[in-house]
Amino acid sequence: MKKNLLILAILLSGNIFGQPVFNGDMEIWDTTFTPFPSNWLTNAFYAALPCNPFVPISAERTNDKNSGIWAAKLESKDCIDDTGIPQIYFGYLAYGNTSSPNLAHGIPYNQRPDNLNFYYKFNRVGTDTGFAKIVLRHLDSLGNAGQIIGEGEISIINDVNVYTPVTIPINYFMNDTPEIIQIVFSTSKTIADNDYFPLNTTLGNGANIGTTLWIDDVTLSGGTLGLIENQRIYSFTIFPNPFSSQLVMQTNFNMKKAELFVDNIFGQTVKYVSNIAGVSFTLLRENLPNGIYFLRLSDGNDKIITSEKIVIAD
Repeated sequence: MKKNLLILAILLSGNIFGQPVFNGDMEIWDTTFTPFPSNWLTNAFYAALPCNPFVPISAERTNDKNSGIWAAKLESKDCIDDTGIPQIYFGYLAYGNTSSPNLAHGIPYNQRPDNLNFYYKFNRVGTDTGFAKIVLRHLDSLGNAGQIIGEGEISIINDVNVYTPVTIPINYFMNDTPEIIQIVFSTSKTIADNDYFPLNTTLGNGANIGTTLWIDDVTLSGGTLGLIENQRIYSFTIFPNPFSSQLVMQTNFNMKKAELFVDNIFGQTVKYVSNIAGVSFTLLRENLPNGIYFLRLSDGNDKIITSEKIVIAD
């Protein structure tokens, strides 16, 4: 089946139109073990208390969505630890993947958007406060999350029983270009605002069982994402998708020394091709296993021209 990609606007100056929030629509879930949304982290990725009978997963897949098929449901759940003390795992979802072990969470990023946008519903128990935050940072010399360049956050207090859009403005403190982006959602601001950790607490310490936050359609807007003047229109076609042996990419322009990256659902690059030229290119499957991947085409100067989900299936 032939698939026409979305026509992308590329600035004549060479800046990309914008880096999206990958899987911000919560449509891609890895079900290898406990289901989690690709490119997002839940408490399933972190060291957990020994609970009886099991550690509750506090961010789950739900078909109660704003659009598409799935959304993320964050819920504070109870746990009895191995000493018999009641604990609560509060709902937690953070943008990131396990390919960056030095970061609590985060994705490489080099744009300056104005806003974080998403749709949500909220069911409050007790005095819980829902929480959403975006932080744009430098990396320090060790590759850890460093100096904050810009940030924005919102507290969610009132019950909302239908999906509602919200926009969080980003306040910038310096003119630098970020190196990573961090986004976190939680059912407990009291706990999550403390550098996002820990992920659990005792009863009565800022979280209540049953508080629930639904999240869907997370996007960025404005800033370098919102520039629309002096655009050159580039279009791409890839086919077939899914594919079993090879995939063809066709363009309406002549590529010069382009680079192609194929990333797995954890954000790890599993295939790289350099010096691509011409108006078409054939990607060979070779040793890649069946699964979902993300194809990124760069202009050779670290500027991403397009990114697209591809599927390999026999």
